[in-house]
Amino acid sequence: ASKTMAAPSSSAADALAAAVSAGDLYDKPARMKPQGTELKPSRDMFDIDAPRSSGESQPQLQVTPITLVKSDYRLQVLHQIAVNCTYFCYGLKAGQIRVLHRNTAQRVLFKDHTSMVTDMCFYNSSSNLLASCDQSGEVVIRKIIEAPEGEEPPIQQEILTRHAFNMSETATRRLAWHPQLDSLLAVAAADRVCLVNVPPTSGVAASPEFAAPAVPSAPMTDGSITSLAFSERGDILAASDSKGYVYVWLLSPEVIAAWASGRAPEPLPVDADMKFQAYEGGDFAAALDFLPSSEAQQQQEVLVTADAGARVLKLWTADTDLVPQCTYTLELVSSKEGPGAFFNHMLVQPNFNVVVLANTKRQQVYVLHARRDAAGAEFDYLSDFSVKQPILSMTTTTEPSFEDGSEVFHLYTVQTEAVQQYTLYPEVCFPAAESELPAAESTEVQEAVTEEKAPNRSDIMGGHLQGVAPDLPPFVPTSLAEHLTSAGSSMTTRLAPPSQGAEAP
Repeated sequence: ASKTMAAPSSSAADALAAAVSAGDLYDKPARMKPQGTELKPSRDMFDIDAPRSSGESQPQLQVTPITLVKSDYRLQVLHQIAVNCTYFCYGLKAGQIRVLHRNTAQRVLFKDHTSMVTDMCFYNSSSNLLASCDQSGEVVIRKIIEAPEGEEPPIQQEILTRHAFNMSETATRRLAWHPQLDSLLAVAAADRVCLVNVPPTSGVAASPEFAAPAVPSAPMTDGSITSLAFSERGDILAASDSKGYVYVWLLSPEVIAAWASGRAPEPLPVDADMKFQAYEGGDFAAALDFLPSSEAQQQQEVLVTADAGARVLKLWTADTDLVPQCTYTLELVSSKEGPGAFFNHMLVQPNFNVVVLANTKRQQVYVLHARRDAAGAEFDYLSDFSVKQPILSMTTTTEPSFEDGSEVFHLYTVQTEAVQQYTLYPEVCFPAAESELPAAESTEVQEAVTEEKAPNRSDIMGGHLQGVAPDLPPFVPTSLAEHLTSAGSSMTTRLAPPSQGAEAP
């Protein structure tokens, strides 16, 4: 049975929300300009220790705390935070998942895993379907539900299905939703990609078409799968393995239509449509994802791969004969420490042609802008920033535009002392010409509560958004928390949370 524990609301968070609702606190920094480095065509090397211009310091990112919670420092790629337009979710040490409501500050604890959560993702930014898996290989798919007023707990869940898999310890991304079908979840299980047919309700979960995942009859990869991803249109599935290979399956309209029918899916073919070696010499592709694509512009799909430590990134396309083409290689180096200076987490921002790296060891964030054309893509600009705590896990989500036409994107992070949100501006991260264009289409935890503090309820923008559907995630400006503190701290200063009181069990 599902286990859920309610947590009390915070008066400080309620006061913060009331202040936000009372007025428009959006305050974008003035006189913003690009602060990065132009990259050479085809291939480049970026030294993170290269001297800066006289008097120039590494810029810091604008930060808003979400909640205070301690996490163990570890050099492991985990996806322990998931965000949509309504909820923040993050994993705790003993396997629990804390769920915070962005608009009401209510919070609960889901206790469905018995070991640490390794991967967690919403179907999309407006969906409350949340998939998670833990170290033991158990995958849980749930629907988060806001309870009727007066009913406890205020946030509840319906467990739709759960399955056990044999997962590799080298995997960095174990779960991938099909972008067009909320009924299909791909799971990386050792050397196979399994397909889970997600039931619409728990009442039909035992039906034959939902009872068991579709598991290939033989290994699909030479090594253990390290990461997997669907293309934005859902017609390509890519996976990487521990031997350095990337595998690509082309998904026909007939296959996708069969998945959409609700019938039990057939396993994927054992043999991929395309296989190529992305990294050699004992290295392997630890992470991969697709850049956003514009169907209107008939852009090619571009695959991003990263090696172990995400220090060497490559961009790939395929020609009509399914021959892979590496269109760009970027190598990050450290003239002071060598490769040991890096342990990067990688993600792709869905609104922009941007890849974000978070270096846990150096407490730095690197934002890579990709220029798209008919031939594929190249990285053309790199911006680097510092943060005050190591980033242990991060995610992002789709973003709205604002009345004045401005656009931003956010990183949501689990760090050693807090869960936080960072705001990034295209004007700072992109080349000057690009920043003026619209975005691309498209710890035993003592019952897991004693270390947590009351969350900032800083996500209500009232009527600030114009022409944006309510299910899109609101913008959360750092100036919001500054406005509510008596000290006028700088936008790059760590902001004090509204309450330091520990959560009650």
